[in-house]
Amino acid sequence: MKSLCLLGSCSLLAASMVFADCVILYSGETLEGVITAEDKDGLQIEVANKARTIFSTRTVPKFDIQWVERDTPEMKAEQRMLEEFAEAQKYKLQNSSYPQAYYDKIVNGVFQKFIVAYKGAPLSEVVSGRMHEWENEREKVASGAVKLDNRWYYGEEQARQLLAEATQAVDSNRYDRAIDVCRAVMRMGKIPADNLKQAAQMITNAYGDWEASLEETRKELGKGLQFQNDRISELNRSREMLSQDLSPKPPAYFPSPRDPNAGRYPTLPLRRGTQVIVQNSRQDPPPSPQAPGGQYGEALRQSLAQTDAEIRSAKAEVAQLNKETEATSSLLLKVKSGRMQAERELRTFLRALK
Repeated sequence: MKSLCLLGSCSLLAASMVFADCVILYSGETLEGVITAEDKDGLQIEVANKARTIFSTRTVPKFDIQWVERDTPEMKAEQRMLEEFAEAQKYKLQNSSYPQAYYDKIVNGVFQKFIVAYKGAPLSEVVSGRMHEWENEREKVASGAVKLDNRWYYGEEQARQLLAEATQAVDSNRYDRAIDVCRAVMRMGKIPADNLKQAAQMITNAYGDWEASLEETRKELGKGLQFQNDRISELNRSREMLSQDLSPKPPAYFPSPRDPNAGRYPTLPLRRGTQVIVQNSRQDPPPSPQAPGGQYGEALRQSLAQTDAEIRSAKAEVAQLNKETEATSSLLLKVKSGRMQAERELRTFLRALK
């Protein structure tokens, strides 16, 4: 409980104590950051956003500066300690164990380095507690154990259990799980070489099966894309025909027999939904184009609206299929790279057994 309280206090301290040089301008603006350069013409100060995730350098002319407050060497040293503490806190134990060499790298290169540099500081106690956790887990790994899903596995019998689980994972197409389990077996010590060889071979086979499955998935997605694109083309043709049927057309014109100009005007062919108007006099105005009306016109408009909706739906399906194809292709590249790496590791492992 004491260590938890200390960790919480140190975290709040690290979050609240942010030291910086302060530049006050005649405009009333205040810049807080780190002065990185200065000469007779002005200075450069590195500033950050409130979350301290984005940094930028700003050049300030001397005639704009009203006052400059600088951090003391002690304040800058404490700021460096807080930054290194925050970096050390990033290294946390996971649900699965690491290779033994990684524990040595973090314990010696991060935790031990911080403790030596800031010996006696309250934050060193927190880092020391984290380092002991890593050292305890490293000892288990050095004894031949491996952690998977927060459970420790030892010896030949449990190695066989893991290999059986990997086989079931491959059978259910969970290739990534099978690979993780087999890699855990490869990190186990004090187990027969046959178990290690089987795990290495299963990793290569799982990558191969995964690659073949992704290739098949990509082909099916390609077929789906082709089908939807063909469907969109057909719907566009139907829409064009419906639009033509709905466009205003001049009605058929039949001149009156008494009209001296009878015979001079060609008779327009009748079309579905076309009004027939007979001119009884030369003085009658020529018929104006009209769109289909009545039930027939309403049916055409409903068909056009339904076609537009189907086109939008098909385009949305195409967008989704393109997204899935891109994700599948990206994963396929990673799997191919993993398979080649696994094949190299298998050859190296088999040479070491001879």
